[in-house]
Amino acid sequence: MKSTNIKTRLAMVGMLLFTVTQACRLFTPGNQHIDETVTPKVIATAEIQAPTQDGSDGQKTDFPLPENVSNFTDLGNDTINFQSNLSIADAISFYRDAFSKIGYTEREINTAITDETFNLVFDGQAGGKPIIVQGVDLGDGTINISIRLEDN
Repeated sequence: MKSTNIKTRLAMVGMLLFTVTQACRLFTPGNQHIDETVTPKVIATAEIQAPTQDGSDGQKTDFPLPENVSNFTDLGNDTINFQSNLSIADAISFYRDAFSKIGYTEREINTAITDETFNLVFDGQAGGKPIIVQGVDLGDGTINISIRLEDN
């Protein structure tokens, strides 16, 4: 039980570090060009239409989940966290496909992908909140994925 708790804590710390790293990139001079006049297209404005899915321990979520989920945690405030044995590339493909099928668009200006992490943002949720999907490779054949609705 302690091993699972430590993995969960490490995953949470990893996601926090990833988020801080991505935020710092916004304020670092360099080769980044951000066109603030571009507004992402919203194809649909319906609620998430994916069926409610079971995480481990029978927990439910409105966010799409891959088949192989472990350590599913509903953190409240429209935020979930879990681990999967998908690769970073497969997780990115899964979420791009799942959200595009329900009419959401990826906010590509916010997309950040490395060999060990990813950050995707999707628009189209009825309440107008962007959906943030972040993943980090835990180095043991699993990745930690966090999904949340972000306040505007």
